[in-house]
Amino acid sequence: MLIDTLAGGLSGAGCYTDAGMPMAGKTDGVFPVAVKIEAFTPLIEFQQSIGRLVHLVKSSPLAPGVTKVLVPGELEERTRRHRLREGIPIEPTTWHALEQILGRFHLAIEDF
Repeated sequence: MLIDTLAGGLSGAGCYTDAGMPMAGKTDGVFPVAVKIEAFTPLIEFQQSIGRLVHLVKSSPLAPGVTKVLVPGELEERTRRHRLREGIPIEPTTWHALEQILGRFHLAIEDF
């Protein structure tokens, strides 16, 4: 709720109907924030505290059908490593469109 209040409420994007649904065209609020951690606590203490929080969250009991608790960014990092190893999947229609565009300029995928 805090993030929705800041990202939606302050930007005007967090407008909801009486039924609790976002109003059309009002769902792209942003609230960028930068925090100088050392202004509040030593960086090493912050890192240790976050490490303990991650450990606590990851040691939570698993829901039925779930094999592992993930924290924000973990799935994205796993995907990044996989794509660095295996490449980025591209749908055949998109690949064909790219080849067509390159062909107009007498280029080939191999040129890149």
